[in-house]
Amino acid sequence: MNRAAPEILAPAGGPEQLRAAVNNGADAVYLGLKEFNARDKAQNFDLDELKAASRYARLFGVKIYVALNTLIKNDELSRALSLADGAYGYADAFIVQDLGFARELKKRFPDIILHASTQAGVHNAAGAKFMEASGFSRVVLSRETLLEDIRAVKTATALELEFFVQGAMCVSFSGNCYFSSLVSGYGGNRGKCLQLCRKRYCLTLGGGVRDSGYLLSPKDLYMAERLPRLIDAGITSFKIEGRLRRPEYVAAAVRAYKNALAAPVLKEDTDALKLMFNRGDYCTAHIDGPTANIICKELQGHCGLKIGAVKTVKNGAAVLDTSRVLQKGDGVKFVRNGAESGTAEVIRDGAAVTFKGAVRAGDEARLTTDTALIKSLNAVKRFIGIDARAELRRGQKAKLILTYNGITAQAESEQTVEAARDAGITAERIDGIITAAGTDGVNITVKNLAVDGNIFIPVSALKTMRRKCVDEIVDKIIAKNAVKTAKSHTMSDITYNFRIKSGLFVQIESMEQAAVDGLNAADYVVFNPSEYSPEPIGEFYGRFGERAVLNLPAVCRGADADVLRRCIAAAPIKTFIVNNPGGIEFVKDKNIIFGAFMNCLNDALDVEKIASVECERLSQTAINYIFGRFPLMTFTHCVKKSALGACPRDCGGYKGAALTDETRGVFPLRRVKLRYCYGQLLNGTPIYLADKCAERALAKRFIDLTGYGARESEGMLKTALAGAKPEFAHTRGRIEKTLF
Repeated sequence: MNRAAPEILAPAGGPEQLRAAVNNGADAVYLGLKEFNARDKAQNFDLDELKAASRYARLFGVKIYVALNTLIKNDELSRALSLADGAYGYADAFIVQDLGFARELKKRFPDIILHASTQAGVHNAAGAKFMEASGFSRVVLSRETLLEDIRAVKTATALELEFFVQGAMCVSFSGNCYFSSLVSGYGGNRGKCLQLCRKRYCLTLGGGVRDSGYLLSPKDLYMAERLPRLIDAGITSFKIEGRLRRPEYVAAAVRAYKNALAAPVLKEDTDALKLMFNRGDYCTAHIDGPTANIICKELQGHCGLKIGAVKTVKNGAAVLDTSRVLQKGDGVKFVRNGAESGTAEVIRDGAAVTFKGAVRAGDEARLTTDTALIKSLNAVKRFIGIDARAELRRGQKAKLILTYNGITAQAESEQTVEAARDAGITAERIDGIITAAGTDGVNITVKNLAVDGNIFIPVSALKTMRRKCVDEIVDKIIAKNAVKTAKSHTMSDITYNFRIKSGLFVQIESMEQAAVDGLNAADYVVFNPSEYSPEPIGEFYGRFGERAVLNLPAVCRGADADVLRRCIAAAPIKTFIVNNPGGIEFVKDKNIIFGAFMNCLNDALDVEKIASVECERLSQTAINYIFGRFPLMTFTHCVKKSALGACPRDCGGYKGAALTDETRGVFPLRRVKLRYCYGQLLNGTPIYLADKCAERALAKRFIDLTGYGARESEGMLKTALAGAKPEFAHTRGRIEKTLF
C-alpha cells in the first residue's frame, strides 16, 4: 500500500503570509486568531479575515488549522469556546495545549478535530496514548523527541504525527518555560513571551566564570536532509515555524521543503532559506543526539548566508572578496570569530560597502538581505485552471460552461444574440471577456468557442454570465475541499479518583533533607530526586511509608523509560505527581496528582492538581505552591557540556553551577538524570506565599525544598510552616498580578 505524501504545514502570521504559503504549494497552514494563540505579536486573524483566508486556501485544497493553543483561565473558558464556535466552519482542525479546554471543546463539539500543541509536551508513546484517549487526532511532537520515540508513538497509536522541521526553537522543554511569566509577567504559555533566553548570560562553575554569551539562545531548526528518516519513522506532517516572520520567508521555506520531498535537497533552496532567516547556521534538534548542543552563544540574530570575506577596508568602506553581485538594498553582516563585527546596507550595486561597526580585513561577509530573491519570492502566484466553453448563436441565448476536475457551472444570457447593425463583437473579444476572471487564484482558458459571425450582445451580459459562473464553480470547489477528511477521535471517559480535602506536601530532593526537623508536620513527603534510581527511592519509601509521594520527571525519552519503570517498581508508593501526559500512562493504576508542569490554569479537568504557578490567585480547591525555587526552564541539552565542549568522565552534575544575567540576577542550575541528563534553571528568588495562604486558611499547600541544603531547608521550612512574613528576598509569582 502506498503511503500518502507527507503534508507541508506552513505558518500564517497574517493574510500575506497565508497567501505566500498557499501560492508556493503548502498543503496546510496554521494560524492564530486575535485571542488565545501562542503568537500574540503576530498580525493574526479576526473571524472575517479567517473566513476570507479559508476561502482562498480551500480553493486550492489547502487545509487550515486554527491555533487556540494558550492556557485558558476559568473566566475565559466561555469566550474561548465562543471563539471556537465562530471559527468552527472555517477550520479543518484546532491546535490546543490546555487539556481542560480541550475537554470542553470535545463536550461542545463532539466531532471537532483536535491537534495537541507542541506546548503539551508529547514526546513519547505513553503521552501520545493519553492524548489519543483524550480525543486528539494528531499530536505535534515536541522538538525534543527522539527518532526512536517517534517510531514508538507510530506503533502504539493511530494518531497523525506532526513534527517541526524548520524555524526557531525554544531552549526550554515544550510548555515548561516559565521564565518570562514569573520574571516579567508576560508568559510564553499565554502567547506573550519576551524571549529572555535570547539575552547574554555568564556560566559560573566552582565559583569562577567558565563561559559567557548567548548561552540559552538556540540555533534555528533545519531538517530538510532528515525528511526520509522522519517519514520512515512515521511523521505525516512537516511543520515550519514562523508566524512572526515575513511572507517571503514562508514562501522560501515551503518551496524548499516541497522540493526536498521530491528530490535531493537543492543548494539553492538551502541558500534561499539562510537568506530569509538563519540563526546559528542551523541545527537538527535532538534527532542526531539526545543531548546535542543546540546553542549559538556568539550570535543570537539572523546571520544570513556566507558569501565571502572582507578583502580590504579603506575610508569606511569594505571591499569584499565574493562572487556574489550585490544590489542596492541588500544587507550584509560581518562576523569575526562567530560574533558580529559590523553591518552594512548596499546603497549602490557593487562589492564595496560602507559599514557600521569595527570591520577588518578577513572578517566573514554574510548576506542577510537579498532584494532580488525577496522580489522573486513575493511574485509567485498560484492559479487553478478552469476550462470554458461558450456558444453564441444568432437568435438564441448565449451559453457559458466552466469545468474544473469534474465540477461544472453554467449560465446563459437574459437576452438573445442579435445580428449586428455595424461591426459585430469578435471571437477574440469574447475570449478576452471570458478569460478576464477578476477572481484571485482563477485562470480561465477558453477550450471551445462557437460563435456566429457578425453578432451583437452587450459586453455587460457576457460579464454577468462570467461572474455568475466563476462564483458558482469557485463555491463548488471550496465546498468540495471543505469536507473534513481527518478522523475525529472519540474522547474516553478518563476519571481520576484520588482526592484530598486538605494536606500539606513538602518536597525534598535528597535523603540528606529527609532528616530535616519539621517534616513530621507534612501529610505527604514528596521525593524529587536529582537522579532517578531504584535504591534511593526504596530508601525514601522505607523512611516515610504511606506518606511517600514520588514526583515524576517532565521528560522521559528513549531508554529513560526503562529507568523510570524500575524506579516506580522499586517501592509500593501509592501516590505520584505527574508532570507530563506520558507520566499518567506510567502510573495510571496509582493515585495521581497533576503537577505544576501540567499547566492547570483552570478547573475544567476534574483532577487533584497543583495549581499552575502562572495562576493569578490562590486556589480554594487545588494544591497551592507556596514556597520554592520553581524551575523556570527545563533543558534537554546540557548547558555545562555546551560550555566545556564535552562531558567530563565524572561531571558531578550542576553542583555549584549557575547562570547570571546582565542585571546580576543569579539562577542556579540543577541536573535531573534518568538514562539521559536534563537540566533545570531554578528561580534564584523563591516564590513565597505561605503567609498569604495562612491568611486565607487554605488547606492544600505545597512547600518545595529543591535546591536547598539540609541546614537552609530547615529554616525555610520552619518559616513556611508558621506562615510567617518572610525576612528573605522572595517573589509572589503571579499571585494578585495580571497574567498576560
